[in-house]
Amino acid sequence: PEDAFRRDLTVNALYADALTGEVIDPTGGLDDLALRRIRVTSSNPDMILQDDGLRVLRLARFACELGFSIAPETFEAAKRHAHGLQDIPAERIYQELCKILLSDARYHAPQPEGEAAPFRGMRLLYELGALPFVLPELLEGVGVEQNPVYHAHDVFWHNLFTMACTPPDLVLRFAGLLHDVGKPFCMLRDGNTYAHPEEGGRIAGEILARFRAPKRTAERVCELVRLHMYDFDGRTKPGKLRRFFVRNAPLLDDLLLLKQADYSGCMDD
Repeated sequence: PEDAFRRDLTVNALYADALTGEVIDPTGGLDDLALRRIRVTSSNPDMILQDDGLRVLRLARFACELGFSIAPETFEAAKRHAHGLQDIPAERIYQELCKILLSDARYHAPQPEGEAAPFRGMRLLYELGALPFVLPELLEGVGVEQNPVYHAHDVFWHNLFTMACTPPDLVLRFAGLLHDVGKPFCMLRDGNTYAHPEEGGRIAGEILARFRAPKRTAERVCELVRLHMYDFDGRTKPGKLRRFFVRNAPLLDDLLLLKQADYSGCMDD
């Protein structure tokens, strides 16, 4: 059917005859399924990817959800048209981003390089040039080096590794992704990162407000970002710790999971 060639990906352009059950495959989707490959329906991928900037995010999302590779010509065309995301409403970007962050929970598909699915999804967005239109604040951490005694990665990659080390929960995934988003700002302003949890909470709030994320999600993410360094050196007095535990009891389980992910995300892969 001609309609098949107006769809974005070949694996989404398979049809079945309602009477006979025969599979109709005008675009070669069955071959791509067998090869575990994402490819656009047209021999001219620019035609598909220039029509809707959201297709760049869908490309990354399907790849990490299914554990599929991306055909080289499709990948290069997506890079050329990632700027189309600037015309996409933030709410639609947020929906696709949430699916990427939880991509390991849907099909549990192994990834080509053995990466965690949400990490691979975010890496693909970075390599496709989509992040300036999705999470420009995250890119501020590219090349911002950290103490090599404690960190094997710059701020950007550490955020991604930490996110991938959290359980598949949207609040924890966003908290991991944004937990150190305040570090580049603090380095520029203060020459150090001491205030980064508080500034990171503020920046995370601005990001989630832009996405029009649910209020409870945004509030919980921001609180986790603000608190993720609390008592990092184990020097807080017992009485003060007890008061902290009582005041923040609803957050403690998630806060401990975030702290563990932050530690794990410091390691060299």
